[in-house]
Formats: sequence, C-alpha cells, structure tokens
Amino acid sequence: MAEVRIEELAEGSGKSRNKYFRIHGPKGFIKVAITYAYKHGVIQYHVDGYDAGNGWIENVRGLQEVMRDAIGWTFTHRGKWAESLYTKEGNPPPKVTIEEDDHGKTVTFDGPTDRVTFSKRTTRAEQQQLRDLLFKGKESVACAICARSFPPGMMITAHIKKRSLASESDRLDDNIVVPMCKAGCDALFELGWIGVEDGNVISLRAQPSTSSVEELITSVKGRACAYYRGSAIVYFQWHAAHHKS
Repeated sequence: MAEVRIEELAEGSGKSRNKYFRIHGPKGFIKVAITYAYKHGVIQYHVDGYDAGNGWIENVRGLQEVMRDAIGWTFTHRGKWAESLYTKEGNPPPKVTIEEDDHGKTVTFDGPTDRVTFSKRTTRAEQQQLRDLLFKGKESVACAICARSFPPGMMITAHIKKRSLASESDRLDDNIVVPMCKAGCDALFELGWIGVEDGNVISLRAQPSTSSVEELITSVKGRACAYYRGSAIVYFQWHAAHHKS
C-alpha cells in the first residue's frame, strides 16, 4: 500500500459533526468530508462527499476507484474507513444512552449532536419537482445513456451540468436533468468516463483503469441519447469540456 499523509482541515472542526480531511499520496490528493449519524442505537460513519480536483461530489459511488487514481491508495470497507479517519484525529462522537420504559425510549446525547444543518441536501427546492417530471406515475423509465428500462427506484435524477456549478436559471431548466440508471451509467457519467457529443455517447478518457470499466464504456459507447435536444445540448457540451480539461 502506498504511503499517505492525512491532513485535517479547519472546516467544521469542533463546531459540527462534519470533519474534513485532505489525503495526500504519491499521485496527488483528495479532499473528503466525514460525518456520522445515530441510527438504531448505533453511530454509523459516512463519507459525506469528496473532491479529487474536479469539484465537490456528494454521490460517493465509485470513491474507491477515484481514491486509487488520485493517491494510489484506497479502502476495503467505507464505513470502517470513515470511522477510523474521523476518530483518529480526536473530536469523538457523542456518547449515546438509551433508556426504555413503558412509555417508550429516551435517547440522551452526551456531547455535540445535531447542531449542523446539511444545507446541500435540504435546500434543493427544485429537486423533487425535477424528479417528478422524470419519474412520477411511471412504472419504468429508459436510461438516457444505455436506453435500458428500469423502475424509478433504480434511476437517478442526474444533473448533466454539476448542480454546484449551475446558475439559478440552469437549475430551474427541466433540460438540465436526465434519467440515468444505477446499473453503472450514472457513475460513469458523474465521474467523467463518458459523455454525450453530437447526440451519441462517447468515451471521455482514453485509458480506463480496469477491464470492468472498459466493458461498461464499450457497452454504451455510440448509443444515441434521446435527451440530446434543446438547452440540454449546452449542458452536455459543458459536461464534456469539464471532464476533458
């Protein structure tokens, strides 16, 4: 395993349950946010997002591969890795005491609890409207990339242009989102392995890091994208340029 150096950043430290780290390795660095949640009497640790140099990403699927590319080092179990990273630098999570009687359960937190608000997740006023537009009342929807049909629970309301980098008018444009499946297409698009150009799916990276990634890309490369129309074209052009740069 490659030698790495972990640096705790000042953001959020001591004021919330979020902690931010920059992990340095021989191939570069990646910034991650670690948080925890109390669930069923157990504290569970999560990677709340990461930045490998291309902007903040809240969707952490594929993080292992991104870390391997960025620093030449990764983890085997994300939850355990997040816990060890969070607690290593101090600032332990609150002690939780559960008392149960005839009236139900009483949970007591000894330490900092929910003083942080997850604004990135709670202020997306348009998100539900966009999801309803794509999926409401439908038993199945075709993926914008592979064209296979899936039930809505297997689909993502995928922003073509990163929401964090989109203007207010962009965010309110119905064409900024398309349905993408959780069977691989959303991750490939989100991480910049694939894009859409002139209406067809293209590969944006010449050297996929594994044969499995290459097989996924080959399976969708050249397919026509039914959503390449109107203002969506500008967002697809932005996506391709963003990940090629």
